[in-house]
Amino acid sequence: MSDVSNLLHPGVYIKELPGLPSMTGASTSIPVFIGATERLADGDRNVARPVRGWADYQARYGSFVFGAQVGAAVFEFFALGGAFCYVIGVADDPPPTVANFDLSDPFAKLHIAAASMGDWPNDLVQVVTLDAGPAPAAGKAANTFTLNVVVDETDLAASSSVWAKLLKVYITTNAIKPTPIGPASQDNFYILESYGAFNAASLNPPAGASTCPLQDQVNAKSMFIRVQTVDTSEVNSGGDRSSTLVKFANGDTVTYNAAFYGPALKAVSAVPDATLIAIPDAAIIDMSDLDPATAATAAKPLKDVISSVFTAFKHLPNMFYVIDSPYVDIPSDTQNIVDFVTGGTDNLPVINDHAAIYYPYIVVLNPISGYSVPVPPSGAVLGLYANTDMNAGVWVSPAGVVNGRVTTATALTGWLSESDQDTCNPHGINVIRPISGYGITIYGARTLNPGTQTKYVSVRRFLTYVEQTIKAGLQWVVFQNITEILYTTVVRETTAFLTSLWNMGALYGATVDQAFFVTCDDTNNPPDQRAKGILNIAVGLAVLSPAEFVVVTISQITGSPSSGS
Repeated sequence: MSDVSNLLHPGVYIKELPGLPSMTGASTSIPVFIGATERLADGDRNVARPVRGWADYQARYGSFVFGAQVGAAVFEFFALGGAFCYVIGVADDPPPTVANFDLSDPFAKLHIAAASMGDWPNDLVQVVTLDAGPAPAAGKAANTFTLNVVVDETDLAASSSVWAKLLKVYITTNAIKPTPIGPASQDNFYILESYGAFNAASLNPPAGASTCPLQDQVNAKSMFIRVQTVDTSEVNSGGDRSSTLVKFANGDTVTYNAAFYGPALKAVSAVPDATLIAIPDAAIIDMSDLDPATAATAAKPLKDVISSVFTAFKHLPNMFYVIDSPYVDIPSDTQNIVDFVTGGTDNLPVINDHAAIYYPYIVVLNPISGYSVPVPPSGAVLGLYANTDMNAGVWVSPAGVVNGRVTTATALTGWLSESDQDTCNPHGINVIRPISGYGITIYGARTLNPGTQTKYVSVRRFLTYVEQTIKAGLQWVVFQNITEILYTTVVRETTAFLTSLWNMGALYGATVDQAFFVTCDDTNNPPDQRAKGILNIAVGLAVLSPAEFVVVTISQITGSPSSGS
């Protein structure tokens, strides 16, 4: 470009003027995962941190652990196509006591803690060391042993907690059989995890290391426990290892209610590029076999969390909430989850077109421990949202056998039938179920506002995408003089963006005139509006709806069919 600030010789000089910024599509598939993690630094509590992959998550927050759902959700998000997310770790201040105890093995005293906060292991999960290798002499311990996380068959059968029910799913899907443990072998135990074989050398850190091989193996892989310290100064060489069974009992209760998540929800406003929210820990409540008289009280913490998110949406119009259904035993009456959504037991219906609920829980393989684990589905769902947005477009439903296959799922907490879905679908409950030939699939595409123009997830999210893109793309218009030139420029820029969407197949219509309109002129900007500094821009869209019900009509014809020639 010529320097027109120094005109010396006669001639034609070229000066380039910067053009108006074109509209760039708003982000659509960046979620915020809010909840409990294995570990949480003080500076990370209730603060949104960017996470760019599973290794990034592990470095800051820990691993995929039982009792804290965010790790599993983030893992599933990245495994199914997600590329970037935020995590807001939540914990009480001061932090709760994590369940812990000392386990005395003949070779050492092990200080063991639960892998995550909460009361989930109390009076249920136990740890025991067992002899491995050749049987030792009477009254002596073997030279090698295993470290085992177990649950008593009797305790498990007696417990009605949601954690016990999730452990039952874990035991069933991993085909774990009861095993007698103890000197009298009077009780049967399910061995949830087993590590080893270890020996005396496994209890001493190698030169230059701060942890021993036993700690390294268990802490890297276990979903349930962390071995914090190993004291080899307290040795008891006699006795039967299996006589020392220690049960967790002192983990503080964590209440996943609206107050617990309140500061984290405020922190969401600090991440303007985020568009999705999941709070998987809030769904760890049990809706199964509830007496109608107590159902409202049992479900209230989750209802309060949902309500607080909806309140936050008033200031975050670009957000969409993916809700995990409460845990429900299956086979069970799906009316439980319908009542939860419609308010049939508490008169508190869940209605919002910026939210969708998914049911039931999925069972996924934890590649770290090697066991299959039941988890709320939001992480997998959001991974498929991101994958669909990237490969098909935000206007396409993240559901069905093309875009909704949950390829990481090995099972479900129960298998739903078409009849079950008949009960759920009219109320906006998106069912996850096996589809013959395709596997476990998200087979619902509705928001929690059925019967409206935004009853489909793809429609709601596409409209939000268009709204946010136009809002960002027209920021330059603010404080410009309202003139015919401004009208023309606004229409041109908005039309260019919408035409690009139409060319990608995001709008219905054979021509752009059928697909959309943009009006910004004197017809919708009369003098009184201009005098108030108001510029009105009217945009109409022919939005696509998913083919939810495919009806094929077949009739029998008589005679010879036409050859078509």
